[in-house]
Amino acid sequence: MKTRAQGTIEYLVIIAVIVIIGLVVVSLVTSTFDASSSGVASTSSQLSTLSGPIAVLDAVVDENGVGYLRLQNNSGEVTSITKITVGGKDVTPKDNTSQSGDAQGFVLDEVDSGTCSCKGFAGQKIICPVVISRQSSFGISKESYSINISVDCIENIQISNTGSTVQPKIQAVCGDSNGLSFSLAPSLGLCQKGSASNLAISSAYFDWNCYGDLASASCKAPRLLGAGTLGDPKMICACPELQAIGDYSSQSFKLCKDIDCYADTRAGGVLYNSGAGFDPFIGFSGNFDGNGRVISGLMINRPLEIQVALFGHALHATISNVGVEDVNVIGGSSFVAGLIGYNDASTVSASHVTGKINAINGTRVGGLVGYDSYSGGSFTGNITDCYSSADVNASGYVGGLVGFMEYGPTISRSYSSGDVNGTASRVGGLVGDNHAGTITNCYATGDVTGAHTVGGLVGDAYASSAYTYNSYATGKVTSTDTSTYSYAGGLIGRMSGYPSVARCFSTGSVTAYYPSGWVGGLTSENGAYLSLSNDYWFDNLGDSAINCFNNGNTNCTKIDGSNGGMPWFYYDTNGPMSLWGTWSNVSGTQWRTADNVWSICRGTILPWLTWENRTC
Repeated sequence: MKTRAQGTIEYLVIIAVIVIIGLVVVSLVTSTFDASSSGVASTSSQLSTLSGPIAVLDAVVDENGVGYLRLQNNSGEVTSITKITVGGKDVTPKDNTSQSGDAQGFVLDEVDSGTCSCKGFAGQKIICPVVISRQSSFGISKESYSINISVDCIENIQISNTGSTVQPKIQAVCGDSNGLSFSLAPSLGLCQKGSASNLAISSAYFDWNCYGDLASASCKAPRLLGAGTLGDPKMICACPELQAIGDYSSQSFKLCKDIDCYADTRAGGVLYNSGAGFDPFIGFSGNFDGNGRVISGLMINRPLEIQVALFGHALHATISNVGVEDVNVIGGSSFVAGLIGYNDASTVSASHVTGKINAINGTRVGGLVGYDSYSGGSFTGNITDCYSSADVNASGYVGGLVGFMEYGPTISRSYSSGDVNGTASRVGGLVGDNHAGTITNCYATGDVTGAHTVGGLVGDAYASSAYTYNSYATGKVTSTDTSTYSYAGGLIGRMSGYPSVARCFSTGSVTAYYPSGWVGGLTSENGAYLSLSNDYWFDNLGDSAINCFNNGNTNCTKIDGSNGGMPWFYYDTNGPMSLWGTWSNVSGTQWRTADNVWSICRGTILPWLTWENRTC
């Protein structure tokens, strides 16, 4: 029979053994974890650490508010982390199990505001207040620790789970198979030869592999992380990463931030390419989601090449939610634009282009898309909710938004506001040539100049299946050819094959230099070859247009001084606006058609398309 003293001694021995085992486990786990090439090495030399049972080893947060925090349990006890706050925000993990003397990683989410936000600070460090609360599994210890730690800010982080260990993988990665070391320039997202100690963040965060030829010592672009599926797209966070899309042309991509390509595509930049600049993607058939972000400053200078644009050729792809701003494109003989040069039945939506598009001797040139086609089935070639304010200069088949569309695609709720200049024919403010396509709920405001077949909205509309509905143009139209028919119109330059135009108007002046060239306020064609319905135009005094079309005004109302001039447009009660449907008052002076297509500020301005979201 044991005495009370013996029982007490045995109990103390058991407790001592537990503590010793716990300390040994801490030592072993810490040593193993930090030495592992697949783990995340300690950055404790860069960070403040907690002077108690819990130590902070690593802290990193990206510009989107996703982060990673690694803690070391030095307590010798089986411990649960009960609460973590970062910058005052509770980021306590939902599934937090007890760890026995371990280095435990925690994924942070929505750290995108307050003192710990890394938005705009990629490549820098910030000081962040952190509070950590813990409790031992026996309930013996309950403690909270507050400290200011140094956090590494990066552009983008993706978290991957490997077994029970959470490891962060940074978007831009560097290195090669020969053991050469490279460092990251976080502001550019590209690899540069040098020492890992030059990094603003720990080299341990990187997956040391270079996309492409691993044996190459010139690692110029990162391997893109992500599976490349719709659910897990490859993330693009810098211009060199954008260029790398060409290696994964059938996969899915998403922008993680606004990307400035100006420095990368100019002299001294990694994508300068001896002055040629960015290399367009040819044959892209994947999904590109711009995530509402902007690609700015892109330069493409390839005057001897065709299919010159961000996407030189897109085949059955989906491209959406991206802005290409302040772009400078110089292309060759055909298929030149800001976003897609040759669109082979790809769907484009909620995207825009600003800047300059030039292909002086080129055809099929547009601000957004150079050539747009439809292949049948789900591959539509449709363009929706897009715009271009780029100035476009080319030869023929040139438009402010699209150069040439054929085989039935539809352009809807889109517009162009840039000036368009062509040295040949089929030049339009929105579309250069519409061959059997549909344009609906669109407008153009830029001035349009071409040799002949020139229109404020469309240069040439061909075939009975070429439709233009609920659209308008307000820019000046000029035909410069002095040796042939002008075919110039305020809305559509030339119409052949009996195309249809309904509920449309034009207000810009039409000037033609061929003495007897075909000219019209709305279109230049003879009435026998077109179908008009409830359209009208404004007769600008002194220009070349006398009638709505070449030989009359049937089904097309001429607005001039005899019926009140421009103010006639300001009232939905006047024809032909009164025939566009039933108008109802929205509020104040704003009225709207029953089909929600047209709106007007009665008595003050021209009608406008409801999707423009104007106010009276």
